[in-house]
Amino acid sequence: MEFLKTDKAWFGFLFAAIVPLIGYVFFYELNEYARTHTIMFYGGLFSKKFIYILAIFCNILPFLVAKRQRLDHQMQGIVGATLVYSILLLMYIVKVYGS
Repeated sequence: MEFLKTDKAWFGFLFAAIVPLIGYVFFYELNEYARTHTIMFYGGLFSKKFIYILAIFCNILPFLVAKRQRLDHQMQGIVGATLVYSILLLMYIVKVYGS
C-alpha cells in the first residue's frame, strides 16, 4: 500500500472523488436495509439529500489519514474534490428542490 503515500494533489483529488461514491453506495444500502427489514416509517432512516451529505462527509477519513502522514499536497487534492462535490450537490439541490 505504498502508493497511498503518494504526495501529489492529483492523487488526493482522484482518491477523494472515489470515496464519496463508495460512501453513497454504503449509506444507500443501509437506508434500504433499514426500510425493508425493520419497522421504520416509509422513507427509511435518511432522506436522499442527507445520504448525499454523508457520502461527501466520508472524505474526512482520507483527509485525516493524509494529515497524520503529513501528505500536504494530497490533502489539498482531497479538499479540492470535496469542494467540487459540495458545489455540485448544492447546484443539484437548488435545481431539484427549488431553494
